[in-house]
Amino acid sequence: MKLTKVQTIINWSLQNNNLSPSSKPTNYGDLLFFFSIFVFTLLSSQE
Repeated sequence: MKLTKVQTIINWSLQNNNLSPSSKPTNYGDLLFFFSIFVFTLLSSQE
């Protein structure tokens, strides 16, 4: 369930980046955002 929700957030973020690629010069911030969600999901799954 949580993984599906994370996937939806990632897809939504990717779509926003495709619509406005000039809003962010680099995707480094997005990579950190995705990584933080991934880690949070793993920690939540272990509980």
